[in-house]
Amino acid sequence: MTSRSNPPSSLDPGTLPPELRHVEALLGFQRRSWRVERLGWLAMLGLVLAGLLGAFGGSGWLAGATATTPDGALRITYDRIQRQMLPTVFRVEALRPVPDGRLQLRLGDALPAHWRVRSLLPHPAESRSDAGDLVLTLQAGSPGPLVALEAEPEGAGIFRLAIGLADGPPAILRILVWP
Repeated sequence: MTSRSNPPSSLDPGTLPPELRHVEALLGFQRRSWRVERLGWLAMLGLVLAGLLGAFGGSGWLAGATATTPDGALRITYDRIQRQMLPTVFRVEALRPVPDGRLQLRLGDALPAHWRVRSLLPHPAESRSDAGDLVLTLQAGSPGPLVALEAEPEGAGIFRLAIGLADGPPAILRILVWP
């Protein structure tokens, strides 16, 4: 019977064959490579989670937003993260009754400058330009849905859009448009 000797608990670099000594010399580099690879995995996981949450547009918890005018007259529902050249909808809702049944809605100058309006429902009774802003006159007697404005952003960037009543303070919408 031949006896087997137990392998040493730690390898002596002098007893290793030349091929393994070369591998042992590169072990520090290999460990750094593994660390970078794990960081890459974490970065990819972060991008997937951000996409699922809506950080790149579409639906998701981060994408949708609601703003109310400081005087509490209007509520605007919109996508805070949008994609360039893809349609998006701004929904404006009256929160208080309108005394005379006619409401003048003011859309800030950033809307006509950076968005192309595709449709506006219902059609306004009257529309005019006032210092670069778009003022729409609508028939509205009771609180509830007022306007659905479909528009598409024509450029990428971060925009501030003001929407409010012609005689009141506007709500400021902060919108990120991805290319």
